[in-house]
Amino acid sequence: MLAGASCNLAERLHLSEPEDSSHVMWRGYYAVTRIGESELGAFLDEFDVERDEVRIVRIQDGRLYLRVPARLRDELSSRGRFLDENPPFRYVDPDIEVRRAAQDVKTWLSGFVDAALVEQILRRFAADFPEYTRLEKIGESVRGRPIYALRISADPYRAGERPAALFLAAHHGNEPLAINYALDVAYTLLYGCDPYTPESECVNLLRRRVSAAGVASYRSGAVQTYIDEYDIWIAPVINPDGVDVFWNQNLWAGRKNGRDTTEPTGWNISDGVDLNRNYPFHWNSGTERASSGDPGSIFYRGPTPASEPETQAVMNLAERIRPSLVLSFHCFATRVLVPYTVDRALNPTPNPAWRVGRELAAAGVSHRPVKRYAAVRNIYPVDGTDQDWLYFKLGALAYIVEGSYLHAPFEPFGRLSVQGMRSLSLRAFEVFREGPTLAIEATDPAGRPLAAHVRFPGAYFFEDERYETHPHSGRFYYALEEGGPVQIRLEREGYAPEERVVNCFRGVCPVSFLLTPLAAQ
Repeated sequence: MLAGASCNLAERLHLSEPEDSSHVMWRGYYAVTRIGESELGAFLDEFDVERDEVRIVRIQDGRLYLRVPARLRDELSSRGRFLDENPPFRYVDPDIEVRRAAQDVKTWLSGFVDAALVEQILRRFAADFPEYTRLEKIGESVRGRPIYALRISADPYRAGERPAALFLAAHHGNEPLAINYALDVAYTLLYGCDPYTPESECVNLLRRRVSAAGVASYRSGAVQTYIDEYDIWIAPVINPDGVDVFWNQNLWAGRKNGRDTTEPTGWNISDGVDLNRNYPFHWNSGTERASSGDPGSIFYRGPTPASEPETQAVMNLAERIRPSLVLSFHCFATRVLVPYTVDRALNPTPNPAWRVGRELAAAGVSHRPVKRYAAVRNIYPVDGTDQDWLYFKLGALAYIVEGSYLHAPFEPFGRLSVQGMRSLSLRAFEVFREGPTLAIEATDPAGRPLAAHVRFPGAYFFEDERYETHPHSGRFYYALEEGGPVQIRLEREGYAPEERVVNCFRGVCPVSFLLTPLAAQ
């Protein structure tokens, strides 16, 4: 059942794919087979394959599990040999054991990473740069695994007054490269130079800095500015149960979380909830094929909106930090999805998300033979996504960013994809700063911040959006579609509303509102 469903997913992703995309997946490079423990020599002779082309990935019950070149796939099948089309990913990438055993960050980032290694990496980031980082557990998975977010800021222990940026990855545990995209953002901000570049070259290119822990970094002036001006949160693994299933049980089944949703009781490959169908904006919209109520479907949306603890962890963090900018990494359509992605939702008019989305897509480098990044509404019907809820609830510039590869060999394909995504991620900071962006602040007569309803009377909103300034800082950041005059109205119960027209043509335009209690008038 699952194998058929996974093919269906691939077909949906390739509806407009002009190229043979087998090279973006592991199947374009490897096959996994099983033979008797004493048959290795005969197997090599039978298929005329060199020993160094075959990797023994597991020995169990007198049998060898082998990773072999993909060119043998058809021949193995025609001769009735066993083919495992959905093995645990550690059979495909057995070098994960070598990376786990290493002690240096660059080795850890030289390939795909599992949830355990992600935690190891995040703890090292935090230890190496204590003045800029704080590692926080933001929740737990349905099976009790921790979900972490790394905060990067010039003052990581102070309530944020800067615009917050949030980077999310691995809602789908079988999209390993998405995790690398998120970790690369953190590495670039902290260590500066490309992790795949020798330090000697970094010395020649960038200014050397030393952290409070004595660790060298090579941040450019622009990257340092991002740390100084933004409150940045990076959560590389939203679905740690799915990542564990992907690496250790079945790579396609890792898409969903670890909830037991189907009979028989106990985990099976059909179990789980698709976390990126579980958010409470147009959940179960009724759009055909956007999500499924079948607990065995790979697009199962869950029993109720936001039913899953992983979804709740993201929502709780977002409500607390009120991000202005969100990139949610996925694989592998090579697209920037602009909210609203659900077909039945009506976008605001004007819709500034399109201006920024096109800028992001123009900055990404896919390294695919044909496919290039493009900004689109969606790539197939979908509902209940994180980006739509974030855009609706918080007014955040929230994008699902589909990278250019899935799980092709990391070197060179994964590495190139990560480097190409980096330019897109960093461009997000610049586009926000270039504006036009409103920096609205609401205070009372004593200068205390207020949570106030922010309205734009000259714009049209069709989904009952209700934006508010942050209750702790009184601030709300909002990008404009184009520069010029904009009408802003702030309202709070018990206070006199205030309305004005502000001219904002470029950059971040500060706008302060002083709301007076009605009793004082």
